[in-house]
Amino acid sequence: MMVLMMILHVFRVYLTGGFKKPRELTWVTGVVLAVLTASFGVTGYSLPRDQIGYWAVKIVTGVPEAIPVIGSPLVELLRGSASVGQSTLTRFYSLHTFVLPLLTAVFMLMHFPMIRKQAYLGIEHLLVRTEFLAMGSCNPVKLNPPDDKKLSCPVPSGDGSIRKNSPIPITKKPDLNDPVLRAKLAKGMGHNYYGEPAWPNDLLYIFPVVILGTIACNVGLAVLEPSMIGEPADPFATPLEILPEWYFFPVFQILRTVPNKLLGVLLMVLVPTGLLTVPFLENVNKFQNPFRRPVATHSFF
Repeated sequence: MMVLMMILHVFRVYLTGGFKKPRELTWVTGVVLAVLTASFGVTGYSLPRDQIGYWAVKIVTGVPEAIPVIGSPLVELLRGSASVGQSTLTRFYSLHTFVLPLLTAVFMLMHFPMIRKQAYLGIEHLLVRTEFLAMGSCNPVKLNPPDDKKLSCPVPSGDGSIRKNSPIPITKKPDLNDPVLRAKLAKGMGHNYYGEPAWPNDLLYIFPVVILGTIACNVGLAVLEPSMIGEPADPFATPLEILPEWYFFPVFQILRTVPNKLLGVLLMVLVPTGLLTVPFLENVNKFQNPFRRPVATHSFF
């Protein structure tokens, strides 16, 4: 589910041109977060210690072997020994529970403030974007939403018709020194510019429920239906059909179909590298409307 939400988010940001200047660094940190999300899936494969996980880890850790000169040392570094064993499980567990969460937290602390500073998530700005996607007009060349102004764009009326040149008010930034506003924020009441504060709404009420629910589901599965986790890992019995999770299936197909193993590795690296270069290659066209960027939109699909 986390990978699916990440893919949909990348899809949405690309179509709406959210990577264009001055948001290049925001896109880059987002791509890094996407790679880290996929890395959670790779390192998590080995943790149940079942057949599919064991052989998946064996295939994944064997991929760097195609790299000349440094391939074999990299494989041994990943596995901790000549073959997949307890040392591999320890390494992947450390990556999954400590290194990757730490890196994810660091890049989230970079990604979210940049989104907030660039005001990309303002509801009025998104409404304008929705309308120019639907109408093919009202496509601002300036990418930053205006402050304390009104945009004249087509807006749907209550009866479903479209009113042209109807102003959409942009919410004025409030004064945080206002004692009334400070009292509201202290009580957990939100503001239409800042939204609901994370404390106590999310951190105190929502996050604990999500975390405890996830733990309960995992513990319940392990105790009540251990067979659903899979057969225990057996290095001497290769499963008849090894299929990865759906989000790794394209990578799996590349490794199977490309005869040259080194070329397959390069193709896998090409995907995140290509995403990193998107803001700099597609910044010539200043429009954000996907219908005004036909080449970029078709290339993405």
